[in-house]
Amino acid sequence: MRIPMRVDYGVRALVELAMRHGDGPVQTAAIAYRQGIPESYLERLMSALNKSGFVHSRRGPQGGHLLARSPDLINLYEIMQELDGNASPLDCLTLPTDCMFADSCAQDRGGVHPAGVGRHHVGAPGPAPERVDRQR
Repeated sequence: MRIPMRVDYGVRALVELAMRHGDGPVQTAAIAYRQGIPESYLERLMSALNKSGFVHSRRGPQGGHLLARSPDLINLYEIMQELDGNASPLDCLTLPTDCMFADSCAQDRGGVHPAGVGRHHVGAPGPAPERVDRQR
């Protein structure tokens, strides 16, 4: 499974904001500390999340970050697509012919398809993604 660091940190930051949704802005330093993310990296990441519409950011002593929409309306697929440009956690799902295990892959027997990733929301644990049989 391929989860880039940028996506991992982005999801963790958004989950932190989701847990504090409605409590006011959360400062970058607080998110970085609670989630174990380097603060300088998180500052750049939060800027990207702000530009892409996931968060609203405020500068100043009373500033910080807020989710731009309800946690239930943010899904993992969108985050992966925005931060990585690829919403598939497994490279072989986008190029199955390049995989040396294609003939015996569990994905062909009802594994998780990347389309199912979008059903997981940041705000709360949800049902497992639907199992989708991939057509060859």
